[in-house]
Amino acid sequence: MRIPGVVDVYQVGDAWVARSWPKVQNQPNSAAQLLWRKKFRDAHKAVSSFRGTYLDAWRGIQCPPGKMWIDVAIHSHLMMPEQFDNIPTVSGCKFELYYSASGFDLIGLHFAQKYAWFFNENAKAYYTIGYGLWNTYGSTWPTVFKWADLGFICPNGKRPKKHWKLTYKYDNKGTGVRVEAEISGQTCWILLYDNIPDGLTLLKMYGWPSAPETRADYALIYPPIFAPVRPWPGAFVP
Repeated sequence: MRIPGVVDVYQVGDAWVARSWPKVQNQPNSAAQLLWRKKFRDAHKAVSSFRGTYLDAWRGIQCPPGKMWIDVAIHSHLMMPEQFDNIPTVSGCKFELYYSASGFDLIGLHFAQKYAWFFNENAKAYYTIGYGLWNTYGSTWPTVFKWADLGFICPNGKRPKKHWKLTYKYDNKGTGVRVEAEISGQTCWILLYDNIPDGLTLLKMYGWPSAPETRADYALIYPPIFAPVRPWPGAFVP
């Protein structure tokens, strides 16, 4: 039988003898302990609310050894909870990047740019709710991110745990030339670029270096949505 709690023991010869049955620990909680527990409850509640394309993006991240996407999401929420106040719940988002050697004909005009990043109506909503998202070169995890091993954290009285920081290859591509077009009854965005053969990625993340009283850390707010280059099929399909 396993009984949770704390028990006092004393030593008799080579044996340890319990002074009483274990009792559930009932110690006063400090304000700091109560606040930390509330932060964990809030993080778990937020992560359980993830839906649609946003949840799919979280489930698709590459994690450091011994971690799951939920661990990364909870850590990020603990670091910057205010960034999770408004997250998208839409599904069926299309973020597709096409290549056409002859350019693209849109809204009655010809555009010479050879790459077109297509957002359907749901993708527009996703992007708009996540105001401040970044787009960058690359369409695979290793071309955009790297997990940096920062060694072990050794809290007083607890077992050591590995500390990871997610680092980001920052080369923001801006927005290109944006065209809004009505396609099959949906208002879509097309972002036109001259030369992005390695694809694009949409994301939002913050990182900061170590300081005298804090350690280096990160907060992944919007996990990456990768857009590899596809041959132009001849039409945009929402």
